[in-house]
Amino acid sequence: MANNTSVTITATDRAGNISQQTSLTIDAQAPDRPTISNSNGTVFSGSAEAGSTVILSDSNGVIGQALVDANGNWHFTASPAITNGSQVSVVARDAAGNVGQAEAMVVNNALPNAPIIAASNGTLIAGTADAGSLVIVIANGSEIGRVIAGANGTWTITPPSALADGTVISATASTPAGTSAGTTLIIDAVQPLPPVVQPSNGSELSGTAEPGGKIILIYNNGELIGQTVADADGNWNFIPTTPLADGAAIEIRVRDAVGNTSPPLILEIDRTPPAAPQIDASSGSTLSGSAEAGSTVVITGPGGISIGEVVADNNGNWSFTPGNALSNDTPLTITARDPAGNVSPPGTVVIDSQPPAAPTLNPTNGTLLSGSAEPGSTVTIRIGTSPEVEVTADGNGNWTLNPGGPIANGVTIEPQCTRPQRQHQ
Repeated sequence: MANNTSVTITATDRAGNISQQTSLTIDAQAPDRPTISNSNGTVFSGSAEAGSTVILSDSNGVIGQALVDANGNWHFTASPAITNGSQVSVVARDAAGNVGQAEAMVVNNALPNAPIIAASNGTLIAGTADAGSLVIVIANGSEIGRVIAGANGTWTITPPSALADGTVISATASTPAGTSAGTTLIIDAVQPLPPVVQPSNGSELSGTAEPGGKIILIYNNGELIGQTVADADGNWNFIPTTPLADGAAIEIRVRDAVGNTSPPLILEIDRTPPAAPQIDASSGSTLSGSAEAGSTVVITGPGGISIGEVVADNNGNWSFTPGNALSNDTPLTITARDPAGNVSPPGTVVIDSQPPAAPTLNPTNGTLLSGSAEPGSTVTIRIGTSPEVEVTADGNGNWTLNPGGPIANGVTIEPQCTRPQRQHQ
């Protein structure tokens, strides 16, 4: 079919159902002839239609192939190196399978090796090349610098102004024998995201950053106090030589491999422990109380045995149900740990699952009720079918109730006793 012919395709099943249409335009246009730079037989490079595949061949057949990047550049490293004097040809094949005309060059192993360009954020261009070769760097079609590679092969060039993110630069190395194959690099000037930092009491800093070996820089009052490296998952931690002071504003940044630095994250050190948690009296089936909102309430039993942990809600309330009810007279210690790691003074409670003794009721003619019960306990009194009434036994265990009017002869009076739900600290 002719180039640019529009084709519509449908599928029909055995029952006669027809699918939705799919259409495409015929591409019968071969890619333009690619370019290929000089080479000493190791690195081959050039340009071609973006997205096409270049295929390199010599007299023995296909050497290899390379995908052309979005900027139209391609590179191929031969292993082993191609023999001196060999003619290498290259063609471009597009996604539709069209193959363009070939371009060729002759390998000259007297030429210098293609330079290597280190990853860069555009403020400094550096790399290695053959010692004594002249390295020329081009950006956006214009030369931005040239330098002689040192005795150890290293070279650096500082552009007149920082190169923008995405700028494509190329470099070649020249000696009296000629010019090497070219090398290209895309500038990466994108700032990393700020780190995520956990609350801290100053003894350790930790958090997450973008994965990929980012460097974490930590400053106090503008002074770099340390750095660490995030692991492959982005996790990092840092332990200062001495704990950081309460209230210190710590600035934490992320720096990537090419030197781009994130905006800062400011963390205020918190070394103030929470107040001791409050604990309700408990029969052992459920523990509850109050603590600093968001703190972790840690419950331990005799000998420091861990019983459980629970987080206090936004109102500071917490509740924990043990797997098995705790036995009577079990002493518990409860502390609150805030997100920064500070631990409160302990609160204590002793499990009380023993019910109080039944209250006594003195004989009465119905005008006044009285009796005794466990001091401080609540006495609940039902008079016949009337609603229950509560009174509190005094410090000596005595209680009285004025019913508000004489109780009829023969009416049943039922007192019950419960312990008060006092809070412990």
